[in-house]
Amino acid sequence: TETELVEKPLATMAEVVADEQAYREGSRYAADRAHWLEQVSGFGERVTLSRRGVTAPLDPVNLVSSTILESTVQDRLEQVATDLHSSAAVILTAAFSAFTARRTGLDDVTLTLPVTGRATAKIKRAGGMLANLLPVRATDVTDKSVRELIESMQVTLTGALRHQRYRVEDIRRDAGL
Repeated sequence: TETELVEKPLATMAEVVADEQAYREGSRYAADRAHWLEQVSGFGERVTLSRRGVTAPLDPVNLVSSTILESTVQDRLEQVATDLHSSAAVILTAAFSAFTARRTGLDDVTLTLPVTGRATAKIKRAGGMLANLLPVRATDVTDKSVRELIESMQVTLTGALRHQRYRVEDIRRDAGL
């Protein structure tokens, strides 16, 4: 059988700008601000996995490394996610939080994760850059079991995504970072 595709209209740039202005003038903006102020309160000193330290100048060359997961590893990752009613993204974020905690010797780590910054279906179909970066914090990492860390990260990421429109520059400004 043939399926007829229905073309959905793209949001115009004017609609994107109007949506952002309405967001900044609405109650959602204030709620998102309150969420992020709570999330970043008590941030510790900035840490890095770089051997050059946090004060080293940025290198104009990015080092990118990638690999393709073996199918057995991918299958296991998906099975763990299913068993824990979660997703591969949550499992991997929790794992990287644990890795970072172990490498830095800290029990409270914050990762900066990219998100789309698009909250509505229409804005998701818009052109232009709306991406955002969010601080995602994992606390008491070494005191948690794997299951507890994954469950905690699920809650943290869900909260972050609910408040993803609040801009990273506003988070930093509000927190005095």
